[in-house]
Amino acid sequence: MPNNSESYSQAIARGGFGTVFAARDLADGSRCAVKLFREEFGNPSRGAFDQEMRALELIAHPNVVRTVGHGITPQGSEFIAMEFVEGETLRAVLRKGGVRLDVCASWLRQIGAALAAIHAHHICHGDIKPDNLMIRSAAPPGREVVVIDFSVAIIKNPDQSVLGLSRPGGTIQYLAPEQALGYAAPESDIYSLAKVVIEMITGKSVSDLFPMASTELPERVREHFAACVPIGQKASELLASALEFDPTRRPKGIGPFAEALADELAGAQAESRP
Repeated sequence: MPNNSESYSQAIARGGFGTVFAARDLADGSRCAVKLFREEFGNPSRGAFDQEMRALELIAHPNVVRTVGHGITPQGSEFIAMEFVEGETLRAVLRKGGVRLDVCASWLRQIGAALAAIHAHHICHGDIKPDNLMIRSAAPPGREVVVIDFSVAIIKNPDQSVLGLSRPGGTIQYLAPEQALGYAAPESDIYSLAKVVIEMITGKSVSDLFPMASTELPERVREHFAACVPIGQKASELLASALEFDPTRRPKGIGPFAEALADELAGAQAESRP
């Protein structure tokens, strides 16, 4: 791939450590996305960029963006080449409002399965948010979610403790509390995913719904869904438990958590039909 990618000039996204360009693989003509390391961030950030390459190379899952190669440009900049995901971000979808509960359930199952595969490799994504979830537009349109952007992913030694020390990273609006201190664990991704699910259901971010909420966030979530959105007590409890300040009190295993919550949301959608 490094020797078969055509020149790229169309920037399609800018992240913490790199700029993503649209490109084309000259070997087969397929479109790809090339993430180019931004040299102005210097050597410390290069380690994060290298870690993103390692994370993507470890994972093969239909709901995780696929890497097709990496290398160094003639100018000496590192790059990662990935599949080009045709579609729009969940952020773009949510600008139009919330999504149906059954659609939310379908996407949640896929995100949960992707994150379970990631966690199985002792990797924490660390930045789950609507901007890093692509809704693929290929047939059937809008049915498949792809997790992207591993620029703050944490690859941990399996022998480390559950809360292995890592670098701070991620987007503050979706961060688990422990990430602000430089820690990340699978439960951190569960916390962020719960915030994304609430945003899918309501069309509003958790910070907009519950401004200034911190340790009392689980109770605020229970009260809101009991009064405003009929998703059922079990779904409300699952979301609240995922937002516990203490990560040891959150659900264990993102796959079972996502499946159980998706079942409840799909059931609530079915009950709401006339």
